Order: sequence, then C-alpha cells, then structure tokens
Amino acid sequence: MLRHWIAAAAALLTASAASAQTSWTGFYVGVSGQGSRDRIAADATLAIGQITNLQVTGRGLVVVPGTTRPFAASRTETNWSGGGQFGYQWQSGNVVFGAEADFDPFRRDVTVMQSQQLPFTALTPPTTIESVRNMRLDQEWTARARLGIAFGRTLVYATGGYANARAALTSVDSFTNPGGPAAPCTPNCQANLGPEGPVVTTSSAPRRRMGGWTGGGGFEQQLGAHFSIGLEYRHTDLGAKTLTPVGGSTVNTGPETHGDNGATGLLGQVFTGPTHVSLRSDAIALRLNFRF
Repeated sequence: MLRHWIAAAAALLTASAASAQTSWTGFYVGVSGQGSRDRIAADATLAIGQITNLQVTGRGLVVVPGTTRPFAASRTETNWSGGGQFGYQWQSGNVVFGAEADFDPFRRDVTVMQSQQLPFTALTPPTTIESVRNMRLDQEWTARARLGIAFGRTLVYATGGYANARAALTSVDSFTNPGGPAAPCTPNCQANLGPEGPVVTTSSAPRRRMGGWTGGGGFEQQLGAHFSIGLEYRHTDLGAKTLTPVGGSTVNTGPETHGDNGATGLLGQVFTGPTHVSLRSDAIALRLNFRF
C-alpha cells in the first residue's frame, strides 16, 4: 500500500513539474470562426434626372432640368465568417512574444439606405428617391505582432498590426412618379400625368483593396502536447477610400408616363458620383491551434 502512495505522489510531482515547464515556443497553425459587427459609412453626390420631354396641353414640350442631392448614411451589421492562422512564438521566462498572420476568405456584407423627398417638377408631384449602397468585403488578411504572459498552460496576450481586405460597392437608386398634379403654372397648364415607375438605376464600383490597422487581445489554453484553444477580440479599421460606381443601368419596373399627346418622354435616372466609404469592425473569434 505504501508503495502505491509513493508512486502516486511521484506521478503528481512529475505532472506538476511538467506543467510548470510548459513552453509556448514554436510554430503553430490553426483555424478560427468569428462573429463581427461591421460598420460602413458612405457619402456621395447624386445627380438626378427625373421624367422629362413630355407634351403638356397649353405649355408644349416640357423639359425638366436635373438636380443634385447629397447621400450620407452609415450602418452596422452582424456577420459570421472564419479562416485560418499561422505563426511562431518565443518564450523567455513568463513572457511570450511572436508574429502571426491570418486569412479570412469569406464574404461579409453591410447595406446602408437613405430616403429623400424630391420637390414638385413641371411634370410630377413630389416624389421620394430611395438610395441603397451595399458594401461587400472578402479576402481579409492581417499580419500582426503578439506579446503575452504565460501562466503555465494559459497564455494571455495582446496583438496588433496591419489589416487588408477587398471591397466592392453596388449602388441602387429608385424613384416613382406617383401620378397627380405637378407644379402649377399659368395660364391653366398644370400637368397631371403618371404614374410611372419605380425607375431603378443600378451601378457598381470595381473591387479595390483597403488597408488599415487591427488590434486587440485574447487568451489561449493548452489542451495537451500539441493543441490549444483560445478566444480573441480585435478592432479593425480599414480606413477610407473613394470608390466610383460605373456601368449604370436604368430600367422602368412599372407603368410608363405619357404626355398629353400620348408620346413618352425621356426616362429619368440617377448618376452616383465618387463615393467616399470608411470601414470598421469589432470581432470575437474562437480559435483552435496545432503547435509543432
């Protein structure tokens, strides 16, 4: 019996010594899944051409000049994604420092919207223009430094460095002539035409890379000789960039307005100028690493 107690005590002391000598030095590779709160802010100038070149009794052919309106909106959405990471760490005493890179190939979307009222024109009553901007992010990668304190099999660390992602912008603008009395004029030439639309203009900006910084921290727990699991928070700011939508396409998805002579005029459309966008995110990731 005594021999069994001595053997058990020796095994416990051996395990404690091994735990105390746990090392975080070496290469590692892993996978992660994350939830993020992604925020986009966008602003641009809209050049709006409404329905024009229609015949009005008592006034003849009516031409409606274009107008401009500002677009400015922001929104935060929750997205889910994942990826992989690899790195190397050195340990000196309880201090652990190293470098890590990660890659997230998955797509994340944030959509911002804005509604504005357009006043009377010579051909239409007041109308509302709806503007939607969808920002798509993918292929995000980071390269970061890590600095932490080891408590045996537990590592608490801070991390920070460079972040880069691919961004694409799609713009959709629509408005409707609800039909009814337009802006009055004299003598007795007020138009009462419509309805028409919604008239929808769609354009998109080519994919561009956006770069900025990322920083945060987390903890990691060794599960055995090779595996460890951890939780990490990071804030990422990808900065701001100007994207210019091109290739605009306008279609009338509803009824069409006819002048008093039965003819149709020119369909209105919206041109989106260069759009200034900024991107930020806060993410929490669950990570599983294999240490060599």
